[in-house]
Amino acid sequence: MKKTISLLILLASFHVFGWGNVGHRASGIIADAHLTPQAKMAVSQLLNQQTLADVANWADTIKSGGSYEATHTYHYEKIQDGFNYLKNLKAMPNDQRALGGVVQATILCQEILRSPAASRNDKLDALRFLVHFIGDIHQPLHTGRPQDNGGTKVQVNWFGTKMSLHGVWDYGMIETGHSDIVRPGMSLEQASLNYAQYLVKAARNARVVYQQTGMETWLNESIKLRAQAYDQIYNQDQNRYQALNLPYIDSRVLFSGMRIADTVNQIFANTPPPQQDTLFKQQIEAIIGSIAKIINIRP
Repeated sequence: MKKTISLLILLASFHVFGWGNVGHRASGIIADAHLTPQAKMAVSQLLNQQTLADVANWADTIKSGGSYEATHTYHYEKIQDGFNYLKNLKAMPNDQRALGGVVQATILCQEILRSPAASRNDKLDALRFLVHFIGDIHQPLHTGRPQDNGGTKVQVNWFGTKMSLHGVWDYGMIETGHSDIVRPGMSLEQASLNYAQYLVKAARNARVVYQQTGMETWLNESIKLRAQAYDQIYNQDQNRYQALNLPYIDSRVLFSGMRIADTVNQIFANTPPPQQDTLFKQQIEAIIGSIAKIINIRP
C-alpha cells in the first residue's frame, strides 16, 4: 500500500514533465557533455549562454496556441502498421502531407543552422527546435499509429494513475521505474541530471558501443519498438511491461543525446551532412517537393 501511495505522489509530482521534460532535458545534458569545444562555444553564443539542456523543452512550451502553433504537428509522425516512413509518406492524403512532421522539421532546422543567409533569430529557433525534435524521433510512440494518435487515445491505469499509453512512454515508466533517482519534490534540473548520470554510467557498465547513424535509422529503430509498446500486457502485468520496456526507453534517451551532439558538432564544424541523410532528404522531396515549402518554424 505504501509503495502504491508513493508512486501516485511521484506521478502527480512529475506529470507535467514528459520525455519532455525529464527525458528531453536529460538528453540535452548528455548532448552538452559530448559537444566539441568549437560547438560548445557556438551553442553558448547562439543561446545567450544557455545550454542545450536549458532549451530542450522549449519546443513543447510554444507549440499550442500563439505564433508557433503550426509547429504542433512537427513533433511526431503517424505511421501505419507495416509501413516505413517513405511508404507511409507516399500513402498520405495531400492535406495530411501538407502539415509536415518531425522528420522534415529536423532536416529543415539543420539546413537553417548551416545557412550563411539565415538570420541569428532563425538559427536560434532552429537550434532550440532541433534539440527537441531529435529527442522526439527517438520516442517510439512519436511514430505511433494514426488511428490512436500515437497512443494518446489508448487509456492506461498506470500503477493507479490514469494516463495515455503515450504518457506511459513519455514519462510514466521513467518515473515509476527510476523512483530511486527521480523523486517527488525534486526539481526538474536535479531529476534530469540524476537520470542523465544514471544513463551514462549504465551504458559504461554495460559497455554499450555507440555508432553514428543517419536519421532514417533513428526513425526505423523507433518504429521497430512499436509492437512491444502496444502489447496489451500493460493492462495485465505492469511490472513485467516496465521491466521489458524501460531499458529501451533508457537507451533511446541516451542515444538521442549523443545523436544531438553528433549533429550539432557536424553543423558547427561545417562538415557536410552524412551521405545517408542527404539521400533520405532526396527521397522525401521526390514525394512531397521542397521541404522548405512545407515546414515553417518561424513565428
